[in-house]
Amino acid sequence: MRVVARLVWFFLFVLVFSTSAAAAQRAQTVRIQSQNAIQSQRNEVVFGMVSQVNYLKEANSHDPVVEIRLQQGERTITVRLGPSSFLTQYGFVLKEGEDISVRLRRDASGGSEKTVFVGMEITKGSRRLTLRDENGQPLW
Repeated sequence: MRVVARLVWFFLFVLVFSTSAAAAQRAQTVRIQSQNAIQSQRNEVVFGMVSQVNYLKEANSHDPVVEIRLQQGERTITVRLGPSSFLTQYGFVLKEGEDISVRLRRDASGGSEKTVFVGMEITKGSRRLTLRDENGQPLW
């Protein structure tokens, strides 16, 4: 009888331990996924030369959104800044060949073949323009 009782306790211990280990593993997986989501929303500062300036009229033909291609050595990234009128109001007319830095965040909307970044703040020379708040909300 004692042997049977010990076997039952042993199997209960193994069952409880394996269940709690699986729960801990699931919790760790959720934590890692959450950290990855947060990291994809983190701001990054990049320096480079403006290789192309595009004015996207799809959203508003009267006030197109400025999108630039920023060259960093061999790497070129696309950065969506904001409405042309907002940048012009603060004297930020960007031209090809200019060196700038951009604090940006990866565009979470997806659905595009290429990765598009959203500009949070741009610096040109000694001038800086904040485009979006820390939550990504536009300031225009």
